[in-house]
Amino acid sequence: MCTQEEREVLNRGSKKSDRLRQQLMRQGGGGQEPDEKSNSASGDARSRILQGLNHAIEHKDRLLDYDRTAYVTMVTTVRLI
Repeated sequence: MCTQEEREVLNRGSKKSDRLRQQLMRQGGGGQEPDEKSNSASGDARSRILQGLNHAIEHKDRLLDYDRTAYVTMVTTVRLI
């Protein structure tokens, strides 16, 4: 959870928003002392975030590869005509 002001800072995409995001991620449970249950939940959330990040990177790589091969195919087709 974060305040409206923190949300506005996070939406800016600045260095300050990056620092705030890191601080909030470290806190995880709203500043409470982490116990075993919250550590597990925090680990699960991090795992899902990393999994999503890896999926996004793989998707980006597939799109870039498609762009490279589609251009070559298009140039080859144009030359044949």
